[in-house]
Amino acid sequence: MSRIRYLTIPLNESAVENYYNGIENDGNTLEWSISEKEFEQLLECKVFETINEQCKLMIDDFESEIVDKNSIEKAVKCIKETYGKNPSDTLKTLLSYAEKALECETIMALDF
Repeated sequence: MSRIRYLTIPLNESAVENYYNGIENDGNTLEWSISEKEFEQLLECKVFETINEQCKLMIDDFESEIVDKNSIEKAVKCIKETYGKNPSDTLKTLLSYAEKALECETIMALDF
């Protein structure tokens, strides 16, 4: 049985508050339902390890993690560097979501 994993980008501060308060689908978020295959690809290219190291996080398969607005620029850089070495549609998708969080000055929430 495959697990459901989500990456959520609140598009404004109100949506960030709603996310922290457990209010889902307020219409002001982007959400990516990450398939088992996509998740395995992200693990294999070690993008999460790089983000963890640079942003002092613990993104893994056992818990949720938030890349806050103070760390999102570092995360985008990590994803770009990983994409440069291992280009894939999955990394391109992750990069587009991270760049949206950077543009909106919000967070990237990983709910695994």
